[in-house]
Amino acid sequence: MSRDELLAQCGSPIEEMLLEALYPRLRIKERDLLCAQYEFSMDRVRKPDFAFPQLQIAIYCDGWEYHQDKPAFHQDRSESRLLQSMGWRVLRFTGGEIYNDVNGVVNEILAFLYKMPESFDSNSVEAHSGGSETNKVIVYHEAANAYYEKGDYDNALDAYNHVIELDSNFIPAYWGRGATYAKMNNRGSADEDYEMAKLLEENT
Repeated sequence: MSRDELLAQCGSPIEEMLLEALYPRLRIKERDLLCAQYEFSMDRVRKPDFAFPQLQIAIYCDGWEYHQDKPAFHQDRSESRLLQSMGWRVLRFTGGEIYNDVNGVVNEILAFLYKMPESFDSNSVEAHSGGSETNKVIVYHEAANAYYEKGDYDNALDAYNHVIELDSNFIPAYWGRGATYAKMNNRGSADEDYEMAKLLEENT
């Protein structure tokens, strides 16, 4: 969908703010997949503010006005569990997160988009590559993503470094390493990686 079509479907200022920051940084194929107010065929699940239906990713912007009381809190969690049981991945951001650090929210969405679901034990990374340099890039990247998901940021950083050493033009590794640096409170290095990822995307 186009930016204007998506903006017309936004229901709050925080949705508009997130879209304005997210849309320019998506690649064309992700822009084509992005929907606003995606409707599920179940009464128990509210429309996510944004979604990538083909990728089964739902994004909710939880403004304080509608999500401050206990019943709303429990409904949000119930929805998330139901969607996850159907194979969807759910990202929820508070209004405060979006207002205070919309670029950080966008960076988290992008890093999430470019992650692969497979995971590998650290001792088997080399074995899975079969000696191929191309395969090593893929295997190390998958291992890095798995470490990141587990919160093992030291090993994630090491694996992302291996990817970039093998292929300095591998864009998802910069998004992933940037997100890892951000988790480690190294904002300077995180921003450098995000800028490099954007620069590489502009030149592809």
